Amino acid sequence: MWVKPSDFKNPAAVLQPAHVGQVNGKVLLFMNFEHSEKVQQMRTRLGVFMDEYVYPNEAKYHEQIREGERWAPVPIVEELKEKAAAAGLWNLFLPESEFGPGSPPRIRLLFAN
Repeated sequence: MWVKPSDFKNPAAVLQPAHVGQVNGKVLLFMNFEHSEKVQQMRTRLGVFMDEYVYPNEAKYHEQIREGERWAPVPIVEELKEKAAAAGLWNLFLPESEFGPGSPPRIRLLFAN
């Protein structure tokens, strides 16, 4: 996207977290694709959860799918949902609410960055 310097009084303030640069008198906007510290921590926690609980239970999941009722919830998934919720890793896109836990309202912005 090309904009003239006069389009914004302070482009860096308006366009956070984008990086603003100038080439040949034109302002260039560079998106920052790095994860925030909060997202990096969440990714680490999620990776540990996946390694500890999800991957070791893949065979059990497939076994329960084969043996269980077609439209019934899979027991191992229900068990892992509870563990994920206790670890703060379930329904990350739900906002905090008086009705139960969820993620902060700006979590989608964090994932977009």
